[in-house]
Amino acid sequence: MKNSCIKIIETDKGEMTVNLCKMIGQCKNKDCKCEYSRRLKEQNEEIGWDDAGHNAMMNSMSTSKNVKRIIKDEKTGKINMENNYNVKVGGVKKIRFVNSKSSMHLMQHPMHLHGQRFLVLSIDGKQNENLVWKDTVLVSAGKTVDILVEFSNLWEWVMHCHIAEHLEAGMMTHFTVS
Repeated sequence: MKNSCIKIIETDKGEMTVNLCKMIGQCKNKDCKCEYSRRLKEQNEEIGWDDAGHNAMMNSMSTSKNVKRIIKDEKTGKINMENNYNVKVGGVKKIRFVNSKSSMHLMQHPMHLHGQRFLVLSIDGKQNENLVWKDTVLVSAGKTVDILVEFSNLWEWVMHCHIAEHLEAGMMTHFTVS
């Protein structure tokens, strides 16, 4: 392949060119001043945990018996494991996570996808400049995150919130890649 470091990914808004060298590059030198290291250091901010006041009370009282966590497909209305998304191997799909500001118990959700990889395209409409392959993305309280998934591995795979209590409370859906 002549340009093996460039891959064209089609989206619903046309085409997006992504430089794979930037996505898979990893700088091992902690003192390095390269572009990859600079961006990594800029984005390596601590994740805050809001467990004060009302949230602390809600968290201490919440169990899988009295709270149901939901991943809802806005088109079908189906929730959690009612959904089984069928995707062709090699397919590329854009997924939008909306962590609604109107939620009764608003908090962040680290969303994890098994067996596949994705790029974070944007957060609240702001384009992400640091395109690196991921399998987990933090969807902060009240935020919208767009990801682009490359479905390259056959089989059945789940996507879920990586907070164990949320997973236990049902916050999981699945994909069949064939």
